[in-house]
Amino acid sequence: MLTFELVPNFRSVGPRLGEAVKELRPALASLDSVAAAETLESGGSIGVTLSSGTFALNSDDIELRVKGQDGYAVSRDGARSSPST
Repeated sequence: MLTFELVPNFRSVGPRLGEAVKELRPALASLDSVAAAETLESGGSIGVTLSSGTFALNSDDIELRVKGQDGYAVSRDGARSSPST
């Protein structure tokens, strides 16, 4: 019922990734967004493989946007997310 959109913080990742930054949005879209969000919210980092190598990204590099399925309102309480109808 609940997913996340992983949005790059280009100010943070742009200097490190260079031209490969163009590959980041599709690479993030291919990840399990819920698992990635849990990792980032717990202070961990996620690995993303691009043409120029593998990069570790943390919560400073990725913005989490909550997405609910149609017909559900979504609210967030701290690090937890819960759907409501």
